[in-house]
Amino acid sequence: MMIYIMTKKAIITIGGKPGSGKSTTAKALAKVLGYEHYSTGHFFRQIAIDRGLTVTELNIEAEKDPSIDNEIDTKAKALNDKSMIVVDSRLAFHFVPESFKVYLRINPEDAA
Repeated sequence: MMIYIMTKKAIITIGGKPGSGKSTTAKALAKVLGYEHYSTGHFFRQIAIDRGLTVTELNIEAEKDPSIDNEIDTKAKALNDKSMIVVDSRLAFHFVPESFKVYLRINPEDAA
């Protein structure tokens, strides 16, 4: 019988610029580890659906309405209460400070 003692929550945040592979990497890592996967991009898309908007329309709204970013930030902060998760987000490392932080870098030309 194996006993694992964890002193910290098992939360991994994966950040990087657009096109760096955050979502792809996070999904694959979560699958390998048997963790749940969360994405602030998914949060954003769900807000768009809830408001009956396209993602582009919500982006335009978010430029004038800070409550949209605040809603996403609140959802990201709530992830602190979870364990055994992988989160892909440009800023989740900030809202989930106890996470193991990974930053993906890619040449912008390769990302395009």
